[in-house]
Amino acid sequence: MKVTIDLEYEQVDAIVVDELKKQYIGLKQSLYGRRNGEIEFGVFVSEKKKDITLIKKQLKALRRVLSWNMNVEDYRKWRDDQKNGD
Repeated sequence: MKVTIDLEYEQVDAIVVDELKKQYIGLKQSLYGRRNGEIEFGVFVSEKKKDITLIKKQLKALRRVLSWNMNVEDYRKWRDDQKNGD
């Protein structure tokens, strides 16, 4: 069975942004878990300090990509909401 769906560019963008936000939240949770010892195994590498550094770099990269794919006001609100959740 094959299904073909035609999507507008805006719909594709919305899907991509939603998935990037989910990845960001999951990685942020991993960072907290790694910092406080809840997660013993590394996300990227086993050495805790290096792993935390790499997680932070990925979070920064995700924020950058989201800023490119979101309306400026929406991005700023989302970014501020993420900061308030820290």
